[in-house]
Amino acid sequence: MTFFTLISSVCKTNGPLGMITGDISDWQISSSSTYPSEWDSGCHEKYARLYLPNKLGWCAKYKSASEWLQIDLGVAARVTGVMTQGRGDGAEWVTKFQVSYSMDAYHWNYITDNYGNQWTFEGNVDSFSVKHNYLDRPIIARYIKFHTSSWNRHPSMRVEIMGCQLCKEQLGLPPYGRITASTSRKFQKGSSCQPEDGHILSSKAWCSKKQNDTQWLQIDVGPPTLITGIITKGRGDTQKKHWVQRFRIAYSNDTRVWYSYKDAHHLDPKSRWLWSPSLNTTSSHLIPDKYSENGLLFGGNSDKDTPRTHFLNSPFVARYVRFQPVEWKGKISMRAGLLGCPFTGEVTFGFKKK
Repeated sequence: MTFFTLISSVCKTNGPLGMITGDISDWQISSSSTYPSEWDSGCHEKYARLYLPNKLGWCAKYKSASEWLQIDLGVAARVTGVMTQGRGDGAEWVTKFQVSYSMDAYHWNYITDNYGNQWTFEGNVDSFSVKHNYLDRPIIARYIKFHTSSWNRHPSMRVEIMGCQLCKEQLGLPPYGRITASTSRKFQKGSSCQPEDGHILSSKAWCSKKQNDTQWLQIDVGPPTLITGIITKGRGDTQKKHWVQRFRIAYSNDTRVWYSYKDAHHLDPKSRWLWSPSLNTTSSHLIPDKYSENGLLFGGNSDKDTPRTHFLNSPFVARYVRFQPVEWKGKISMRAGLLGCPFTGEVTFGFKKK
């Protein structure tokens, strides 16, 4: 059973997918353009969430039918409908729109009617009420894009996506996951630096004894598991600035044959940035991903406590996952976690070289 078959056959619930709850982070929301904040501070993409206070919403910079708002769900979902709302200012809302969808943000399809024609959805009639549009045929997608076609005064909107999503649960946590490492520093009073301190919920971290690019931290999740995302943090139990800035991922089912993760679709690294609204920072300050013959170089952390999440464009099946630091601040130290779900099917899925 492949990931897509799993979603189609098992995913039967129907609820909001994260815009309202905040499970979709600000960095997962993008657009064709945004009205400048110096002209109107309530128009940022991060305000494109249903039920936010009035006068907040995404507002396109231009009054144009070519404007769009894009939501990255992180992991593919079975999408059954969309909800829209105006800005809540009594004047601005979208009256008609189209929806396109994608798995990789490169290849897009529009939602169509039974004759294959691009479907135009009825939008809002005021800036306060919520309009719910059901899909005649559910779609499987990671990216959803709202295309504004007509509006009242200005194309401004708040949105939510309805459906069912699997495989975003945290994996390999104690006491079930087993964490090992290439080397680790000896126990010191107040900070152990052992491999088992390297899980994402730890207040400490794994610290490598050696400082070179052959070191690794390995998570054994048990039975072969579908991995859809990874999370990293720096070392949390010291005032010293120790964290990993770039790393590779390798995976295996037996620890004998290893595969380097190579992304199938070279997306804008922005799609992998995670930042905290509580910090005085933006995604442009984070370290971008790079591509190399030896596998994707993931951008790591920029401080010791802020989590960095990467959703994988090419989910893979594995029992063992290794984080291989390539660049670091201070000394090699990290906390790591995995996102995904149990996998049912032949374990050969995902093990071919990309």
